[in-house]
Amino acid sequence: MTRRLALAAVVALGCGNDSSPAFSSTGVTSVAHTSSSSGSTTTSTSTSNSTSGGVEDSAAASSSGAASTFDMAPPPDLGDPTPAGCKGKIDFVFAISALGTMATEQDQLVASLPGFIETIASDFADFDPHVISINTDGTWRGQQCESPDYCLNMGNCGPHALDYECGKYVDQVWTCDKTLGAGLVFNAGSFAYNKPCDLYDGNRYITADQSDPVEAFQCIAQVGTWGDDPTLADSLVAAVSPELNGPEGCNAGFLRPDALLVFVFIRDNEEQSRH
Repeated sequence: MTRRLALAAVVALGCGNDSSPAFSSTGVTSVAHTSSSSGSTTTSTSTSNSTSGGVEDSAAASSSGAASTFDMAPPPDLGDPTPAGCKGKIDFVFAISALGTMATEQDQLVASLPGFIETIASDFADFDPHVISINTDGTWRGQQCESPDYCLNMGNCGPHALDYECGKYVDQVWTCDKTLGAGLVFNAGSFAYNKPCDLYDGNRYITADQSDPVEAFQCIAQVGTWGDDPTLADSLVAAVSPELNGPEGCNAGFLRPDALLVFVFIRDNEEQSRH
């Protein structure tokens, strides 16, 4: 029985022409950026001259189907007809497993982070992005670092978390750091980032105003390997819930009703034999 990395991106889309589906989902390792354009209809008016004049001219014009020109008032302003989700915003939700089996995948993920940010900058250049990495098990994993097994007796957090500074940032751990679905800003433990993230405006997610988006993304996405078995579906439901996205919620300001919404799951899973 072997293990493999499972990576899936589910994209909720509201863009496209009349024949495009309102929503689409895909299990792929990258998100393709697709654009569509709608056709336009041009109406032309032709005029013919006649030397016979009078009623005959009028009758001829009518029988030949020549178009008439009418003075019309300016068309009413109906606002932006673009569907919600096509207004230049995109919200990325990452749900990354922190199981002990994810050590190798963590290294692969960290190595791919610059490419992901570069892809957003190029393929989604016209979009205003939000990027969040969510808590998938409802715990703050640094609590194990501060336990008697490590910091209280050894003075460090073990051979795979030597950059964790015992006690230094504990006063920065809040309820949101232990909340299922909340944005991660302090990943701690083996193979984790082990420092609090410095995100723009105190958010729990990255915005276009982030000074160093690659470093910031590494901070929120390098979740380590001290997590419990993740309940990915439950954490996603919590991440976009009104409670967490309301004005007083942990993810306040992240979810926007007029943005594209992209879910990315990263975890390893066991191959199951089929009979």
